[in-house]
Amino acid sequence: MAERSRKLNTDAGFSLIELIVVVIIMGVLATTSIIGISQVLRTNVATAAEKLAVAYDRAHYDNFYLDGDVMLKLEYADGRYYAVVFQEVEVNGIPEQRELSREEIADNRVTVTAVTSGGTETDVALSPVTIAFYKSSGAMKATEAIYSGIRLQNAARKAELVLVEHTGRCFTDTAPDW
Repeated sequence: MAERSRKLNTDAGFSLIELIVVVIIMGVLATTSIIGISQVLRTNVATAAEKLAVAYDRAHYDNFYLDGDVMLKLEYADGRYYAVVFQEVEVNGIPEQRELSREEIADNRVTVTAVTSGGTETDVALSPVTIAFYKSSGAMKATEAIYSGIRLQNAARKAELVLVEHTGRCFTDTAPDW
């Protein structure tokens, strides 16, 4: 009988300590993966906002120094958002657009919306948005509208490129309250 009870004890299974260690390891792995996914989602929007700010600043700067008007167009094609800096010049009296740069801003996991100074929102995926500047002052001038901001967001994060109409400058806000 004693031999039989000894055999039963060796086949008893996991101890309580082993189970606690496994649960702790699973908790650490789950927390790490959640933080990693959150960081990736945050990076998508923050990186897109920074890329957009660089393209905007380039168009604003180039407008002062290049012939013709330099503008920024935000467009959506093939499941991606692009910031296109282009120059309008006249060649033999015919207006022509020359693309100076095309930067991929984000993919379709991010939504890009332009907001006019009146508060109207335009989804860039449905309608491209063009931003132009005056050569003399750098202030924004109306093409379709004067925009006060460009909003970027995904399922977890949001950011905004705030546009200043009178100076043509911009700055990013990665924690907007809209």
